[in-house]
Amino acid sequence: MSDTHDDIKEAMCAAAPELRPEVKEGVVQRMSAVQPRSRRHTVAWIVAAVAATPLLLGAAVATGVLPWPIEGKLYYRSAGDFGPGRSGGGIFQALTGQSQVEDAMPASDSDPSPVDDRIVWATNYFPELHPTERDVVIGTADGEEQINLTQTAGIGGLNCKPKWSPDGTMIAFQHCDAVGDKPPCKDGFHVWVMNDDGSGARPLLPDSAPPTVSPVWFPDGNRLLVNTEGSEGNEEVSVDLSGQSIYPMPDVGGDAAWSPDETTIASTTVVKGELDGEAGYWRQLVLTDANGEDLRVLVKQFLVDSEVEARYPTEEQVAKDPEMDWLADLRFWVGPTTPQWSPRGDKIAFLAALPFDAEGPYYREQVEVWIYDLETSELTRVTEDNVGQYSLIWKKP
Repeated sequence: MSDTHDDIKEAMCAAAPELRPEVKEGVVQRMSAVQPRSRRHTVAWIVAAVAATPLLLGAAVATGVLPWPIEGKLYYRSAGDFGPGRSGGGIFQALTGQSQVEDAMPASDSDPSPVDDRIVWATNYFPELHPTERDVVIGTADGEEQINLTQTAGIGGLNCKPKWSPDGTMIAFQHCDAVGDKPPCKDGFHVWVMNDDGSGARPLLPDSAPPTVSPVWFPDGNRLLVNTEGSEGNEEVSVDLSGQSIYPMPDVGGDAAWSPDETTIASTTVVKGELDGEAGYWRQLVLTDANGEDLRVLVKQFLVDSEVEARYPTEEQVAKDPEMDWLADLRFWVGPTTPQWSPRGDKIAFLAALPFDAEGPYYREQVEVWIYDLETSELTRVTEDNVGQYSLIWKKP
């Protein structure tokens, strides 16, 4: 992968692909078998809600004061210099109350504990952009009392995307054994689980199962929603901690996140379609109920194939990584993506380039932090700069 792709996707430790065909039953059978800007110069975009959606573009940036207080801390990370062959970087910022301040978060895939001040994250990303080994570490943002959990468990290879269980006693993460001098891992990633002291580490499913990625805990802490990678496509399934109970989930999309009241899932989807006779893809921020049904579209953006393909991939991109699917990367990152619930569950933060200008700056440099208010249907952009945002965490107070 390219430097840019590593910077954003954390060296293959990324959210699962967004578009999934209807092959759920086949996936379950395979897994069960192993049990013992303007239209003229922009890509069109639409904000869809139950009611008309007024836009408060840049209001927070212009005044330095958000029109409503932010509970807890909404962290986002910016890259100082995006583009093929350029290294990302930057530090996490935090929007707190009515001010924007620098704050600490160890890594792009950090996950704050739901019960205390500990944070779990994956190490060894910078400065090495193509790591073959990464460890899951637990500690505090200031670096005190860190424990390398995967070293404690004797797990080598590449470990990433750690996620706390709802009660803060277990951690799910992605693991693979690196092949050669850089990822991707030959046989794909598999979801593992372990206790918060590194004990009891084990794969969620046998090694003979299809690759699994992007673990999301169910609110009861007894099951995980994982994405399977099979020959027929990518699908979500629910798996209990024993690995014995597996059943399909409706297509909830990628980046799944539970609401605080545990009744709703926020996620993102990409769907091929047409608009005004133009072929392209819909990128959507959606809500479903706890069963993955009753889909409701909050925000959607249409990317016109001809406008995007007129510029991308660039010669620089192809030269840097000829095997990279740059158009799929663009469709993912111009958003919406990475939904994060507010502690009260009345707002959803996400990343997106709205509107996306196919002829404007490099596509990832157009990504900003947005917040959708579920009570008023208002959409607010809370960052406005010349660098791209590529990580988002809303930490509860």
